[in-house]
Amino acid sequence: MGLIDLRRERAERLAPEIAEELRAVGAARRDLDEVGDVECWRQAARRAGRQLGWHVRTGSNPSGVWATSEDYEPAPGSDRQAAERTGAIIFESPRVSRGPRLELLRLEPGAAQD
Repeated sequence: MGLIDLRRERAERLAPEIAEELRAVGAARRDLDEVGDVECWRQAARRAGRQLGWHVRTGSNPSGVWATSEDYEPAPGSDRQAAERTGAIIFESPRVSRGPRLELLRLEPGAAQD
């Protein structure tokens, strides 16, 4: 019986979940407390990109890890939304929720906040 690489096994299990998110919005992000092993998550994100046939960039910051792809093809007219989502993920905006139903909230100047 051979040695099992647990990081590789975990990355293989995570990759389909990350690929689904990349396919939906072109980016994925997780909080550090959700991830545990940053390098494993990043390895899984790169594997997800290979599964999609996309080049994927990954990174981390003090609060989380992220992956994004320039190969993502947004729906017509949604280029601005994709750019805002990617920027929000990288720059840790609290106004963005994670997941396939990623939504950016925009407050108009002078609008009341709840």
